[in-house]
Formats: sequence, C-alpha cells, structure tokens
Amino acid sequence: MKKSIFSKAQRGLAIISLVSIFTFFGDVRFVLAATDLPANASLPQNASIVGRWYLDEASGTRADYSGNAFTLTDNNTVLAATGISEANASATNAAHFELDTSETLSRADEPELSITGDLSEAFWVTLETHPGAGESMIFASKYDAGNTRAWYIRYEDDGGTDYLTFWCSASATSGGNFGTRVSYTLSTATWYHIMFAYDASAGTADVYVNGSSVGQATGLANSIADSNAAFYLGALGWGPSSFLDGTMQDHVLWNAKLASGDATTLYEAYTVVPAGAATTPAGRGTIIIFHMDTFKYV
Repeated sequence: MKKSIFSKAQRGLAIISLVSIFTFFGDVRFVLAATDLPANASLPQNASIVGRWYLDEASGTRADYSGNAFTLTDNNTVLAATGISEANASATNAAHFELDTSETLSRADEPELSITGDLSEAFWVTLETHPGAGESMIFASKYDAGNTRAWYIRYEDDGGTDYLTFWCSASATSGGNFGTRVSYTLSTATWYHIMFAYDASAGTADVYVNGSSVGQATGLANSIADSNAAFYLGALGWGPSSFLDGTMQDHVLWNAKLASGDATTLYEAYTVVPAGAATTPAGRGTIIIFHMDTFKYV
C-alpha cells in the first residue's frame, strides 16, 4: 500500500479545515463561475425574440424563456445529455434526440410562431451521426402535409456534399423556393453554434457557424406562408420525418433578420467571459483551493 505523504495529524487537520469552509466563509475566497446561459438582455435584437428554449430539462416538456410560454411537448421521450461547456455557458443538460426512436419536441401553431417575414434562428448542436447518402436531419421546422408547408432548416447530404439549408414557401405548397444552399460539413461529437438569418425582401438566408459567416443562400421566396403547421425541433412535422440524431441546446427564434455583427455578439455571449468575471476551466462551479503544505485557502 502506498504510504501517504501526510501524517495522520495533518490529514485530520485538513479534514477539519475543509469542514470549516462551510462554517467560516469569511476566511475563504471563492472563484465564481460565469452564468450558465446568457440572459435575454444579452442577446441581440432581444425585443424580437419569439421563443427561447434552453432545453436543459432532464426530460418531458421544455420551458420557453422568451416570456411567451410556448412550452414544447416531448414526443417519444427526449432525454438529456451533457450540454455545452464554454467559457460563459455551463448548462449541464441539453436535449438529446435519438433518430432510432423518432424523438421530437413540438408546439401547436401559435400566431407568434407563424412568422411570415424576416426570421432568424440560432442554437447549439452536436451530431451523433451524419445523415446518410441523400438524407437530411431537421433542426427546426414549421412544415406538415398538404398546403401547410412554411419553412424548415436542416443539415443534408446531397451527392456526397453536405449542406446547411433554409427552405421556405410563400404558398405553403411543396414547391416553394429552394434557392441555393450553403455547403458546410459538420463533424460528429463536436459542438457548433449555428444561426440562420432569413431576409424576406431579398429572398436570402445568411448562415453562420460559431459566429462567422459560412455563406448565403439566394433565390428564396420573398415571404413565408402563414401555415397552421406545428413548430418542431428535431424533425419535420410531416410524418414526422427527417429526424435529428444529436444533442441541441438553447434554441432561439426571432421574427427579425439578425446581421453579421449580431451573429458575433450572440456567439460571444456564450464564449467570451465578461470583464471582471472569473471562471473555472469549464466555466462552471466554485473553486476553493486548499494548500496542504501551508494549510491555507487561496
């Protein structure tokens, strides 16, 4: 058995001293972590936020933190996985969607969710698998059977090329306007912050990954149909189908087009520690350091 470098008396003193942490707070300096997720006030164009779902619940319904109370229904038991761990974001849970069991989150149509003009959407995501050849995974949608097809955002494989795609229809029919797509490859088991920003008048959608532009889709419809389709995370409402296989956190929906500067501001709201704030290496918890050699807290 390996012998301790500390005597029994030292070990006893250490235990007593550690207990004192919870008793004599005046003798301890705490290093506080930054907040888990940025407040709404820290998000760009926050007055235009329609829905914000942290997705940090262990399971069941997911709360809306936009103030609109658009709680999402859990379909087929969306459980939790470890969430993002950035300098300024340390939420421990995120919604984990399993493709094999067709897991989704949804909300029946609401007037505020039926956005017909400018629209932006942002979220953190990590994929468990890659879409198969000619297949896609839906991040979010308002798209159902018949003439209820409004829009969707997805990651897809087409002929061996990967795309981040925004699609919308002004008529709620299947044709719509695909326009161009933005070529980009997402690695599995890697967290990305993704933002789509649709400009109705221009018929374009800018796509950002980790705060930087990765391209612009053009040739899109100049408006979105006022569809009564349900709002979905992780699949198309039609079926449902095109399920996501991965983990998502802090999904935000705006009825406005966010600009490139907003994309940077949004990403940095999670990843840049505010001036004067100290954090642990993972941006979470409280550190109390006790030196065994000097028997002092630092």
